Parts: sequence; C-alpha cells; structure tokens
Amino acid sequence: MKVHYVNSFASGTQHKVFNGATLYMFAELFPGEVHVYSVPSSECFLKTIPNAGNVASWKRLWVYSINSLAGLGLRYVQSALCNVWVLLKAKPVDLVVYNFNNVFSSHVVDILCRCFRRNVLVFCHNELEYITNSGKHSSLQKKVLSRLTNSYFSVRRKQVAKGLRFVVLGGSILRNLKPVLSPEMAARFWAIDHPVTTSEKSVHHVETDKGYVNIGTVGIVNYYKGASELVNVVKSVSPDSNVRFSIIGSVQGDVEPFRNAGITLPPNPSVPMPDGEFQRAVAALDFILLLYPHDTYRLMASGAVLDALRFEKPIIALRTDYFEYLFKKFGKFGYLANDTGELLHLIEHASELSRDFPFRSIAGQLSPQALLPELKKITSSFNYQ
Repeated sequence: MKVHYVNSFASGTQHKVFNGATLYMFAELFPGEVHVYSVPSSECFLKTIPNAGNVASWKRLWVYSINSLAGLGLRYVQSALCNVWVLLKAKPVDLVVYNFNNVFSSHVVDILCRCFRRNVLVFCHNELEYITNSGKHSSLQKKVLSRLTNSYFSVRRKQVAKGLRFVVLGGSILRNLKPVLSPEMAARFWAIDHPVTTSEKSVHHVETDKGYVNIGTVGIVNYYKGASELVNVVKSVSPDSNVRFSIIGSVQGDVEPFRNAGITLPPNPSVPMPDGEFQRAVAALDFILLLYPHDTYRLMASGAVLDALRFEKPIIALRTDYFEYLFKKFGKFGYLANDTGELLHLIEHASELSRDFPFRSIAGQLSPQALLPELKKITSSFNYQ
C-alpha cells in the first residue's frame, strides 16, 4: 500500500499550518508508505515536519504561481491535471489524499475513482461556502468556482464513487452541510477539526505596557470577510478610546478606505506578508478582530481564529456558527458579540477585558497528535483491495 499525499495547489506558505499538520498525521499513521507530491515552493516547509523521516519519497509538481487573475486560473488548471495524473498512477490498494479540493478536477476524479476503483480522500476548505452563499460573490473567478462547486455537489447528484471521501474541518460544518446535499453525497462526508500547531511560541510574548490596545485582523481582508464592516467599526469607536487598529495580512480590493479610517496597513497590502513578518506582527497584537457576517463560515473553518490559538491572542468577534462551535467544544478563548453594538462596547473597553484564556489546553485538543484517532477512523473506512 502507498499513500499519495498531493499538494498540487498551495504555493509557498499558503495553508502552511493545515498542510504541515495533515502530512504529519499521515506520516504517523502510515510510516514509510507516504509519497508526497508537492509544488516546489511548499516542499521546503513540508520537509520540516517532525516526522519527515517517515515520508518514503518526495516528488515535485510543476504548478506555477503567478500573482494575477489569469495566473490563478492557470494554477487551478495545472493543479487539476496533476491531481488526475497522480490518481492514474495509484493502484486500488493505495490511498490518494488531496489536501485541497480543486473543483476543476472534481468530476474527473469521481469518474476515474469509479472506473478504476481508486481510494480518494479530499479535504474541503472554503469552496463549500459557494453552495449556500454563491450570490455574495461578483468576481469572475468566484463565479466560475461557484458554478463548478454547485455543479459537482448538486443536491440532485445520486451517484458518487464508492472509494471517494470528503473531509470538512469541524463538526458544525458537517451538520450544516448535510441538509443541502443529496443523501448519497452526504454519506461521503466526514468531519475532523482543523489541526493547530504551536511551534511559533518564541514570538508570542511582546511588551504589553504600550499605553494603547492593539487590535487587528489576521489574514486576508475582503468584502466577504467583513471589510466594509471593519471600516464602519473603526470609524464608530470613540476618539477617546486608547485602541489602535491594524491589518495583519493582505487586502483584496481598494486599500484607501482602510487608510482613511486610520488603520495601520502592512507595507505591501496587496500581497501576503512574509511568514516571519506576519508572525512578529501578530505577536504585537493584544486582540484579534474577526468581523465575518453571521451567515458566513457555516460550511468552512477559519484559519484566522486558529491563529489566535497558535499565537495565544484572544479574539473579539461577531458570533458565527463556527466560532460558537469551537467555544462550546473546546473552551472560550475570547469574546463573541451578537451585533455591532456589543462589538463596539467590547472594543472600547478592551483594556479592561481579560486576556487570560487556556490557549495551550485548547490548542492541545486540536493538535495533530490529538486528532490522529479521528483521521484513523476515516482512513479505515476505505476498502483497500
């Protein structure tokens, strides 16, 4: 048996925590049987996982990352072709793992899986939100992704390859997903919580007596993630408040509204921050601010909220189904507001809020080691013959 771990889409440090953690888990469950296929820019950090010696081989996938709309489209197509190539190489006794659900290859993977009796495990991310929130996206790229996602995961789908499994990153996501899928498709879905690694301990603690409270967003800021709400909130905070706002990550769209609101931006807000710079900037925060609309993040996990655990920073956030799920299952690590009024009250009194939460205990429950039994249940559901 071989486990073909395929990282055909993420470039550089994109999905770094998730990809590194899942590779670690497969290398623990199948020592000496994991064969990694990765784009070159991600291979270097994947090789830093603690049990990299358990990996049997490393093979490069030549998928190019160009920072443009056309470049992203090319990456989706190249990634899809690589996914098909690895699947054709595999045998019925093998397991093919896609750490990213590229909907450009979904139909073909399903057909090949059915025709050649392949075992395939696909990890789902934000693409499933297109099933219920497709109308919120206006860009051509997102419209194409929405059409492909809904085409494959349609409620009318009655046939799904027996050897195909999908994994969502949280029990609440699986609960919300099942009613919008056909019974045949829903039966192919499993849930495992998004793993958290805490190797960045050295940059967690910085001076706290700054004379102000530093509150910032983490990751990508765009309309879907509450960009307009962020500007409104910052402008609504009392001028007498000792709060400063930052964006740690990148901005999709016009940055001028953020500048005009007095929000501190990274030097080049249109591209992701270098990893070391990102870690230092998050370490300087007192709270992580999350303004996702209430009806979002029902079908996907949030990397930013998990960064709060990685860097031991409490969150101040609008309540979403996913955040509430994490708080109830693992414990609170911040504050959830029911509406903007409550959120503003929390922000304006941030200096009085406790920052003492059991971050390490919660992160421990979400560590790759703690999640291994759940992944083992999923991999044991296949028929390796």
